[in-house]
Amino acid sequence: MRFLNLIFLVAGLGVSMSACFQKSTPVHTGPLYADGNPKEQLKAALDQIDAGECGQAVEQIEQAAEAGVSWAYGTLAELYIKGTCVPKDMGNAYSYFEREASNGNCPVQLRLGEFDRLGIGTDKNPARAALRYRSGVLCFVDMPSEGREGFIKFYIQAKKIPAEIMKELKWLDSIDKSGRANKLKWAVRLMDGDRMPSFPDAAVSLALKTSNEGSVDAKYFLGIWTLTGKTTRHSKKDGEALLKDAALQGNVPAQVAVGHNYAALPPTLHRMSRAYLFLRLAELGGDQTVGAMLGKLEESLGPIYFQLAEEEAALEHRNIASENNR
Repeated sequence: MRFLNLIFLVAGLGVSMSACFQKSTPVHTGPLYADGNPKEQLKAALDQIDAGECGQAVEQIEQAAEAGVSWAYGTLAELYIKGTCVPKDMGNAYSYFEREASNGNCPVQLRLGEFDRLGIGTDKNPARAALRYRSGVLCFVDMPSEGREGFIKFYIQAKKIPAEIMKELKWLDSIDKSGRANKLKWAVRLMDGDRMPSFPDAAVSLALKTSNEGSVDAKYFLGIWTLTGKTTRHSKKDGEALLKDAALQGNVPAQVAVGHNYAALPPTLHRMSRAYLFLRLAELGGDQTVGAMLGKLEESLGPIYFQLAEEEAALEHRNIASENNR
């Protein structure tokens, strides 16, 4: 297979390569941005290497990597593995793969895991390899389970998946096939780093799957993670909406959170009424920590608005109970 085609296929996983590999302009010898963007420059450099000419291609790829082009560091790693246009050097390959991983190319962790396990370009480190394998496999959490094995084989350029990676793949598949409660349990563990490193992106993906399967608790966690900055996949507005949705479907922690959020805002009758509604729903749902705040809100609302808020809370509580009993 031609070198360019190999790089193209490897880079294609999780990256929009249609923009990266458009029709190129000839490689120039001046500054990177003189007559094109860095993605085009990377493509032109690969065309030059594929034609059997090195020239300044490596320098151009290095510049593209420094500009943040996806898989540019990975391309340099592949050059050092093959000894193409540079001396063969597995230590440099390992270093460039690490840079690629730090740029957000998650699946490259699988390649690094193989280097760690076998001691290629670095010392043998089974513990570090195991961590990289789990991290790499979790990159495929959004992919249907039946497609993961083929992608992983291709990505590590192997006909057979090593037992160490297969173990992690089976672990992820077992989570995928389990019920909502188990999925959410693992999502929380992955976010919190419970007896393992934290994997926020995978945690959010699992929680989203669970939410799409109808888990109200998953909406609560997605809302909390968003509002506390543990994930940026959703906006603050989305996080507030997720929490409110979970609260109105009977999730008590979400009711407490939404109630306190309203209570923390500059007071108006509407906000105090909303705060009372959600905190009262939490109390009716069994929470015993909100009594003092409800007492303060009752005083602030006054008899008439308090009575209206109390009636609304009772009605909403009955609606939630009715929906949950269907």
